[in-house]
Amino acid sequence: MTSLHNWGAWVTIAVTGAVGLWGVIGGMTRREVGTPYRAGIGVAVAVTIIHIGTGAYLYANDGVDPGDQHLFYGVVIAFTLAFAYIFRLQLEKAPMLRWGMFWLFVMGLGLRTVQTFGVGF
Repeated sequence: MTSLHNWGAWVTIAVTGAVGLWGVIGGMTRREVGTPYRAGIGVAVAVTIIHIGTGAYLYANDGVDPGDQHLFYGVVIAFTLAFAYIFRLQLEKAPMLRWGMFWLFVMGLGLRTVQTFGVGF
């Protein structure tokens, strides 16, 4: 399960980065949000939630100590997804650009989470 979580981190970073870049480019070219981009957002959400879930499982059941900062950034990503859901109507104004920037932010948090594995405050 640990190797799944380690491998899943890079998958999550790649997916959120791709969806983010897709959204920013689409927003800059003033494209409409279509079904493929909505599906991309769904995949990014699913991959991120599964990754957070595997991390929570490892922490709770396997006794893995990822370090305080790693846990902190994982929780920040979870809260970021919750806030995106709460403010989804505001994200729908210029949706390609705003969702793209959101997913690039999540990608950055994911990179920071990987960097801080095993590091305490």
